[in-house]
Amino acid sequence: MSASNQEVINALASIANFTLTDKTSFGALFGGSNGGSSNVASAKGVGNTSFGNSALSGLIDTSKQNTAFGHRSQLSTESDSNTSFGFESMLFNWMGSENTAFGAFTFDNLTLGCNNVAFGFQAGKNVSVGNGNLFIGNSAGVSLGNINNSIVIGNYAEANKDNQMVIGSVTCEAGEVKQEQLNSTNTWSVIINGVERKILLA
Repeated sequence: MSASNQEVINALASIANFTLTDKTSFGALFGGSNGGSSNVASAKGVGNTSFGNSALSGLIDTSKQNTAFGHRSQLSTESDSNTSFGFESMLFNWMGSENTAFGAFTFDNLTLGCNNVAFGFQAGKNVSVGNGNLFIGNSAGVSLGNINNSIVIGNYAEANKDNQMVIGSVTCEAGEVKQEQLNSTNTWSVIINGVERKILLA
């Protein structure tokens, strides 16, 4: 048996030990030259799981139920119940809880905030503090660092204040959109801030 096979066997044995303690880290096993150990997740907190170099390396003893997959994913997390998948996803999340990020660099600047969701490459970019936001799309984000209760959908779509809904390049205030189908065609009347627009859906 070659030395590399023995190393894999030893690493698999280590995983079994982590599983028994309800704390799992896979960085040492699968990291390769850019990998390395993310074993802080196995040493601190309760129910934390990491896969990738330095993932969840900022955990403290009271951190719990965080899951991080990707190089430096949740590097700074000290809080609870965050889920991130992707290279440097939630990189600087410090005290944010119950956040979900899927994609490389998602919520990479988020430090404080709860109940935020981001899907897509760099989704949630520029958000540093915020609660209750949803970002879907490549680089869907905000122009300001602090934002709450906003929905941003579309590639490069961007919100600029709280309680805002942005779909592509169309912006409207939450609760101020009304739509009704006109006749039996695919034409819709959309009222945004009191201005009626007709949209033909293909």
